[in-house]
Amino acid sequence: MFDPEELNNKISQSFQNQEKVEAEAQGLENKLLENYEFKKSMIPERKWGQPFDPSKLTMTAKFIIEKHQPAVASYLGFNSGYHSRQQEIEQAREEAAASMAKKIAALQDQNQRAKELREYRQRNNLNLTTGLPNF
Repeated sequence: MFDPEELNNKISQSFQNQEKVEAEAQGLENKLLENYEFKKSMIPERKWGQPFDPSKLTMTAKFIIEKHQPAVASYLGFNSGYHSRQQEIEQAREEAAASMAKKIAALQDQNQRAKELREYRQRNNLNLTTGLPNF
């Protein structure tokens, strides 16, 4: 038997679901527009009540999102690990710079000791190379 009240409940529930989907899609679009490089024209067209479809984003839009909003890119399902790689690169640079600074300090110390030794040998009239007395 046909129950008009059940139909009204289904219609009402469907409308509420679409409003939730629309609110989420608009919230996501607004989140994307917080990024200063992301333009409104980059947002793909969609009908009211339809979810945001990240597969319709251009490669440029995806790159911008991933570059500035990695959490959003991950939520949309296209995070390629750009930020992780950038952090690894930066960490490697810092480690290389620290290693180079340590080597430079060791070489400067070695050079200073060699200079002091040469000056000592010169003051005491010793051969600069061998340290033996000059005749």
